[in-house]
Amino acid sequence: MKIDTRRLRSHIAKTRRQHGDLPDRRETTGATRVVRENLDLILRLHEHEGVSWSELAAALGDQGVTEGKGGKPISTSRLTSIVCRLRQQIARAEKKQSARRTRADAVAPTATPVAAPRPHALSQDLARRPFTGSAGLPSEDELLRRAFDQKRHLLKGAEKP
Repeated sequence: MKIDTRRLRSHIAKTRRQHGDLPDRRETTGATRVVRENLDLILRLHEHEGVSWSELAAALGDQGVTEGKGGKPISTSRLTSIVCRLRQQIARAEKKQSARRTRADAVAPTATPVAAPRPHALSQDLARRPFTGSAGLPSEDELLRRAFDQKRHLLKGAEKP
């Protein structure tokens, strides 16, 4: 089976545009998307105002939140399942972030600004020295002749000194 790479790339780009804000970029049902976007409100209604899960599911169903492809209103068990899964995802993400912050090899951000770079300078050993002339130093010819004389014994038929 041959795959059309251009269509495949187009489909991937479309999926990323539609689901780019999701951590795993999986296609979700409409119910999951709605619950994810309104999770804070749903949890506040349930935990602080005492609204039951079945009342929340019925209210969401009345507003058009459906489950699956059948189009039936979201059920209580589906709503609690989605909320539970989203809580687990949030907990995993927070645990991962805290583990990153406490790593021993991580560098803590500094509040002090970095100093301006200093101009480059040569080491004192490499600094220019004033030319004092060639007084007392052998010439290049003399250096080459001395090196050749030291290696002359390696040549075939060379005279022994």
